[in-house]
Amino acid sequence: MGRVYNLEGDPAKTIALLRPLAASRAADDETRTILASALLSGGDAAAADKLLDGILAANPHSPLQTYVLAARAASENHELPKAFDICERGTKVYPNSERLDALAVSFPEAAVIEHTTQRIEWIKTHLRDVDEMIAVGRIIVAADKGQRKSSLTLANALLERATQLEPDNAAAWYHYGRCLAAQLKAEESDAAYKKALACVHDDELKLMILGQIGFTETHFSRFDAADAAFRESLELNRKLEHHIPESAFLYYQFLVLRERDAERHALLNEILRWEPLFPPALLERAKDYVAREQPQKGLEDASLVARNTEDPELQRSAHFLLVKIYGMLGRSAEAQAHAEWIKAHHAL
Repeated sequence: MGRVYNLEGDPAKTIALLRPLAASRAADDETRTILASALLSGGDAAAADKLLDGILAANPHSPLQTYVLAARAASENHELPKAFDICERGTKVYPNSERLDALAVSFPEAAVIEHTTQRIEWIKTHLRDVDEMIAVGRIIVAADKGQRKSSLTLANALLERATQLEPDNAAAWYHYGRCLAAQLKAEESDAAYKKALACVHDDELKLMILGQIGFTETHFSRFDAADAAFRESLELNRKLEHHIPESAFLYYQFLVLRERDAERHALLNEILRWEPLFPPALLERAKDYVAREQPQKGLEDASLVARNTEDPELQRSAHFLLVKIYGMLGRSAEAQAHAEWIKAHHAL
């Protein structure tokens, strides 16, 4: 029930329900995490930060969402170095997740630059630290957000060096490929992904490499090859104990592009079975409801995204959709409230 209250935007009820349980030490990690999420939503970042610290200290292999919440709590508690550290620790446990990268680069830009600069200084005195080269390179690529900044040249150099030091390191080739793609070097990116595929031994990373190969083949309009890569990636994903919705969502976007509506609907539903609160899929379902003139159903999904995503772009998109939905429902005051949110966050 606490989770339901929290998702519905009523953290006070969640806190009232779960805080006594947590205080009695009868709560498990999942219950404490839900309480921490409610505390964070309710504005008590310090309490959430303390609670999540305890969870991660006791179990470094806590779920990915626990790391996400802990980093957010540290950030909102004005402890950015700690927030970066949590993201980095979480990435070591979940090396194939992109959520922690996306969260880390959503922190204030000046702090991201300062922290990245510190890590680069470390590399200057540890010239064979391939793991750190990959970690810094992937963060620079994540921070670029399609803007093709000059910093990508540095990321390129770091990741290329990583591949030279460890030619059979699939992760190095994969992230080098992503950097090249961000620089719009499609052919070189494709070659890097193929090298990553040739030496990968981990199914999680393999399915992500295949997803990026599918994306690159789409760029070259080689749609049959793209489809084959996406399908192989999806089959691997289905076999994992913990599915990776981000990779499957790439195939969903391909199916949208190819106007294969029945398949895209089926895949969207499958992704939401894997992770019912996966924000990009929820937002897509909300758009589908709106297109079918079912704004009330769309309202539920779009509201969940607006309240629960840590991705600024997705959050903004959800608020734009909520303006439209409330307009369809004739609820002008709520539509205006979301329009004001968009205006207030326009420069962020």
